[in-house]
Amino acid sequence: MEIDLAVGSFLLIAGLTITMLRLTGRAGGLTQFRQSTWLPTCEWLILASIILYPTKALFAPWVCLALALLLVVRPLVENGWLQSALAWSSGQLMLPIVTIAASLTLVFLPGLLDAWELERQATELENCQTTYGAAPILSEHTQTIGMTDSGQPIPLFSAQIDSDHLFNEIVWLGQGDWDFRVIRMAESNPESNCHGHVFAHDRHWVMGRYVDTILRENQYSEVDTPLEGDVALYRNFEGTPSHTGIIRGRLPDGSPLVESKWGTLGIYLHPAIDCPYGRDQISYHRHPTKTTHHLDIEPR
Repeated sequence: MEIDLAVGSFLLIAGLTITMLRLTGRAGGLTQFRQSTWLPTCEWLILASIILYPTKALFAPWVCLALALLLVVRPLVENGWLQSALAWSSGQLMLPIVTIAASLTLVFLPGLLDAWELERQATELENCQTTYGAAPILSEHTQTIGMTDSGQPIPLFSAQIDSDHLFNEIVWLGQGDWDFRVIRMAESNPESNCHGHVFAHDRHWVMGRYVDTILRENQYSEVDTPLEGDVALYRNFEGTPSHTGIIRGRLPDGSPLVESKWGTLGIYLHPAIDCPYGRDQISYHRHPTKTTHHLDIEPR
C-alpha cells in the first residue's frame, strides 16, 4: 500500500507538471514528437513498464500485458478503430489527464480495497459464527509491517472483540458437527486470523488480498501433491484467497491433513475439505527452502 501511495503521488505530480506545461504552451516539442499513432502506445507501455512493474503494484503486470497486446494487434487494424483511438490519445491533454487519473487510483484504491476486504472478512466470520458472537473490529498496525523476501511490504492488522459478545466456540462446534471431524489444537485467540497464523507468527491479522503477493514475492510454486509443511490455499468463487493452512500430514486415504486457524476461533487439525471457509478451489504451494512461512516483521 505504501509503494502504491508513493507511485501514485509521483504520477500525480508528473501529471500536473505536464498539464501546466501544455496549458502554458511550453510543451510544443513533446507534442511534435508524438505525431505518429504508434508512439503514444509505446509511450504508455514504457510508462507502465518502468514505473508500475518495478514497484510490484498488484495490477501492473496486467497493464503491461494489455498495452503489449495493443502493439501486437495494431498492424492488423491499421486503418480501423485502434488507429483512431491512438490518434485521440495523442491529444494535448490526454496523457496528463490519464496520468492524474492513474495516480489518484493508486493513492485511493488500496485503501478502498482494504476497507472492502475488512468488511468481507467481518461478514464471512459473522456468518460463520451465526448469532453467538460479534465480528471483530480490525485496525491496521502503525508501528510494524510485514516484509517479503523481495522487500514488498505487507500491512498487518489487529482485532478487537466486544467482551459482551464473546463467541461460544464449543456450542458452535457441536451444532455444526465439527467436533466429530476436527481436532481442536488451541483455544480461541483474536490476535490472528488464518493468514496471520501461517504468515505472521500467529500474532497479527493478514488480509486475504495480500496472500497471492506473499506467495509470488517469496517464490512459492504450486504443487499437485502436497508434502508436510506446504501451504494450503482456499479460494472462493471469485478466486479471492479466503483461507490458508499448513499441511501436517496425510490421512489413510491419502488426502491432506491441514492445520489452520479459523478466524478468531482456535487452531484446528482437519481434513483439507472439512473447513468452514471457501472450499471451491484448494491449491497447495511450496517454498524451495523455507520450513517456516512467516514474514519478516519490521518497524515502519
